[in-house]
Amino acid sequence: MANTADGLAWDASVPVAADLRSNGHVEIKSLRVGLALRLDKEHHTLATYTTSITGGGEHKAGSAMAYYQDDDPTTRPNGADLGSATPVDANSDNGRLFVDTSGSSRVMKVWTGSAFENTSGTQQASGTVVPSDVKDSPQTLTVGFTPDLMWFGFGSPPSFMDVRVFSLASLDPIKIAWFIVVSSAKLIFSMTGSDVLVTFDTQESNYFSNASIAHWRALKF
Repeated sequence: MANTADGLAWDASVPVAADLRSNGHVEIKSLRVGLALRLDKEHHTLATYTTSITGGGEHKAGSAMAYYQDDDPTTRPNGADLGSATPVDANSDNGRLFVDTSGSSRVMKVWTGSAFENTSGTQQASGTVVPSDVKDSPQTLTVGFTPDLMWFGFGSPPSFMDVRVFSLASLDPIKIAWFIVVSSAKLIFSMTGSDVLVTFDTQESNYFSNASIAHWRALKF
């Protein structure tokens, strides 16, 4: 008999049919103690179950592990396909968490029944636009979602000429200053579906003649 009453040993091959039945109580105790030792690492201590006490076993704070990888997971930890009807109901996967490590932002995603989608507060998109290109022809920034906040930095990092942060709660034009020109321009933005349409409006035809790059970032909380 390999298992001991202290629960430290773990041999699934014993007891065997030929072992003495008089040692059965040791195996039973070993199983109970061994399970408790291992479950207590990240679960609340097992206890007697009553209507007012759950009996323990719930996950302790911080114990649940999300997927942590570059590509969206496609299988459960046991190897079955995510969202499959076997061996459990397909909806049982809803809420599984995945930390997307493919970018520097470490985006948190959640399984919603058919795919992993960004959780609220983690969606972001970024890009650049050349102001001189949009003076006469409005440009659409491909965001992919309706952002709560937009950030524009005019110039090249780390030496931005001007930075503007605005909310899409109101689609009022944002006045900006460019270099040392006395007059100001307007950055006008509106929504086209889930994208942002940006228009630079000014009375001076050469206003953006020396413009470089405008960096932008969109965030959803």
